[in-house]
Amino acid sequence: MNRPRSPPAQVIAAREIQQHRFGKGSLRLNGRMLPSRIREYCKLEADAELLLKNVMEEMGLST
Repeated sequence: MNRPRSPPAQVIAAREIQQHRFGKGSLRLNGRMLPSRIREYCKLEADAELLLKNVMEEMGLST
């Protein structure tokens, strides 16, 4: 019988950070964040936002 392995320490630490960030709400994982939540939690400085926007335009990516 195969026993499920425990997640690595990095995964456990990341989940604890996410739990602290999202509290007792329904959201539990970064990967489930909607764009509005990403903008709320992952704020960019103005110069970084401009750089990202320029690169996306150069590469033909949409927002």
